[in-house]
This record gives sequence, C-alpha cells and structure tokens, in this order.
Amino acid sequence: MLTRACNLSCGYCYAGDKVKARMTPEVASAAIDLALDRADAAGERLELSFFGGEPLLEWDLLIELAAEARARADTRGMTIALQVTTNGTLLDAGRVATLADLGVHVALSHDGTAWAHDTNRRTRGDRGTHAEVEAALDLLLACGRPFDVITVVDPATLGDLASGVRALLDRGVERLTLNPSWAAAWSPERLEALRGAYEQIAAYVIGWFRRGRTVSVQPLDSALVLAARGERRSPHLCTAGVKRLAIAPSGRIYGCGRSVREDDGTLSIGSLEAGLDAARPAICPEGCACASFEETGDAATPGPVQRLHDALVAELAPRIIRALESEAVGRATFERTFRNGTGGAPVTSSVDRPIMPG
Repeated sequence: MLTRACNLSCGYCYAGDKVKARMTPEVASAAIDLALDRADAAGERLELSFFGGEPLLEWDLLIELAAEARARADTRGMTIALQVTTNGTLLDAGRVATLADLGVHVALSHDGTAWAHDTNRRTRGDRGTHAEVEAALDLLLACGRPFDVITVVDPATLGDLASGVRALLDRGVERLTLNPSWAAAWSPERLEALRGAYEQIAAYVIGWFRRGRTVSVQPLDSALVLAARGERRSPHLCTAGVKRLAIAPSGRIYGCGRSVREDDGTLSIGSLEAGLDAARPAICPEGCACASFEETGDAATPGPVQRLHDALVAELAPRIIRALESEAVGRATFERTFRNGTGGAPVTSSVDRPIMPG
C-alpha cells in the first residue's frame, strides 16, 4: 500500500479515512525483500501489486519500486509479475505507456454505467468521475496490453450492474472482476436482484463464448475452473496470510490488501520489523476472510450475504458449462480457456486471482 491518501471519496470504500500516510522507500525496500525471499523459498513466481488509497498519487515511488523489484528479481533469476490498482482519474497517455514499458498490469476501477459509477465513485468535491475513467479505459484499450476492470457490486446500483458489465464487455474489456460491497445494507429484495443480475451476466458470458471470444468475469471465472475440474469449494478460496501478504505504510503486515483498512493493526498478522506472528489469526476456510470481517466482524465467520453470493456463483458455473456443451464454437472456446489453461490471467491463476482492492 503505497499511500492511504486518495483523491476520491467513494461511498462504499472500506479503507477508512484517507490520511496522507505514505510508504517510505525504506519500508518499500524491506517489503520487496520479504516478497522476494518468500517467493524464492517457495519456488514460485512473485506477484507484486501496488495499491492504496490511490497509488498514482505516489507516481514517482511506484515507478521506482516497479523498476527496482523487476531488477532484483532478474538478479535472482526469478519471474515477477507487477500490477497496480487505480481509480483511473490520474492516468494519461504518458503514464499508460510508462506502465506498459515496465510491464505493470493495470486494474482499473470502473462501475459500468455513468449513473452507477457516479453514484458512488465521486471526488472529495462531490463530482462524479465516470467521464475521467472512461477516458482512462479508452487509453488502456488503445494500448493493446491486457488489463483488468474492477466493478463494485453495491445494492444501491444493482439495477445497472448487468447493463454496465455488458457495456464494458462490448467495448472490448476481456477481464472483469465483480467486487461485492459486503458491508452494505443487503435487503432480501436486493439479494434477489443480485441473482437476476448475475444470471444476466452469465448469459453475456455464454453469448461471447458462442461467438468464439474469451471473456473472464470473476468470480464466475474461478467457479468455472472448479466446475470443469469437478471440484466443489468456494470460488473465493482464501490464501490471505499464506500465499498472499500486504504491507501497509506503517510496515505492518496483513493477510491481503483489503484487510489493511485503516492500518490500525486490527487484522495485522505481523510487521516487517518483527516478522509474522506465530499465533496469527486463522484464515477463513470457507471464503474470503475480509468479506467475512466486513459483514460479520469476524474474519473466520462468513455472513449470509457472502454465503448466498458464493452459492449463486457455484450454481451458475455448471449451468454455463451445460449451455455450451452442445455448441461447437462455445465448447471449443471453453475448452481452450478453462480445461486446458488458466483463463489467460497474467497476474495470477484463475482460481487464485485476487479480489483486487478498488
């Protein structure tokens, strides 16, 4: 987490007050050391993400650290994937080109329709940001490199969720993550509307596969991989604190980016100075620990919204597979994407692709 500061004031933000807490180069260098050592010991590639707050507020630090991390990984003969999660309002053509040159994968927060986006994603001066993020999306599409879009699923804007996802897919977005606002007020009516929206989104995925085009919509993507393998478990399999760590500007260590929140140590599992706590909290075996904490106040106890959401996703995946089984083009696209590969994810595998803070 390069900074807790942000130039927006999103209505559903879980990160707390946007104070000007900036990660120092010393803390950042120690964090990179920890990441390299853990990945090297595990014999796995390192996936290093930059987030906030809004990380592009610390543009110079971001670029410096991306170059440093890649150089140090190369020295060790290690493979590294770099990513930044951004609200897009500070992206311009020059920055998109710089990130592309450094091989930094971009995850752009975009809530679909203008109304849905501007309902929640507003500046501190209470101005909507849809037009600016549309411009950022145009730049990423024109760049021609893979990128992700993160769409927050909020009960207040569910009426536009499916149409917003369709518009993004139709524009050329190939990888999209649906990120539910777990702490929001989910009434029974809104949960029923969630089912309808996800069913529509599943239909759009089927439609594109029938036309031979691969699109990836998380968490459907992970559920499809699991269904194709005949496995039954949560599509939000939590690896926080195991394969995934987050470092706050303070140097505290957390299980994932979403658990940093206000960096008050509530969900901390150690620090760069002291190392990981031997008695750190157990990771939720059923789903996303951060979602559980936001909904129930207990990282090990999933709430009813998360349980229903994950059950819905798990239900839709085999329905998608059955819909494509008897169609040559759709079946071939599915086989190419999910049975024989990982969904084409450049930063993580489809099953372990994170819900990126955004």
